[in-house]
Amino acid sequence: MHMDDRQWITDRLGGYCNYVQHSETARSRMGRLFSVVTAALAAQETLMEERATNYVVTRVRNVYAIPIRLCFTLTMMSSEGGWDRPRPVDVWIVNSTKVKRTRIARTEFVMVNRQINVELVTEPCHHETLRPLIRRHGIHRDSSGTAKLAVCLCLGRAETGKNPVSEPLANEVFADALRRPTADVILDMD
Repeated sequence: MHMDDRQWITDRLGGYCNYVQHSETARSRMGRLFSVVTAALAAQETLMEERATNYVVTRVRNVYAIPIRLCFTLTMMSSEGGWDRPRPVDVWIVNSTKVKRTRIARTEFVMVNRQINVELVTEPCHHETLRPLIRRHGIHRDSSGTAKLAVCLCLGRAETGKNPVSEPLANEVFADALRRPTADVILDMD
């Protein structure tokens, strides 16, 4: 961080005279600072979610279907936290010695309830080995092939190069649409 940015932050923590004296510069610095802080918080949250192991009871729509689909809901989530398609997810079936690789097929983030509804599909090489594990460790509901299964889930590594949009490109694309942000209007009020 540059020394003048540090001095500006020190002034901001104190009486904050810089905004009145140099409002354009202050807005620019505030925008950069808020962008960095927002990105850091989002990265921290995603990192913590990626390292977490989630215990859930999944619903298996049909044990006989290919691919096998596991559906569940994660609660107390403030964002998607990396649960987006087609990210890999490692699934350990409770009371078994097997870990199977699946992929996220569908997600739905419900902000009001702070929950994510997720549907996983098995990798082609795991269909036949997962089916007996569901029969052995799952709770079968009826003859239609539905079951419930206790599992522990861990997100796999995200594929690199997935989001190529960078900040300069985003600024260029949205520059005309965001002429005078609401934050500027609020800060300029007397």
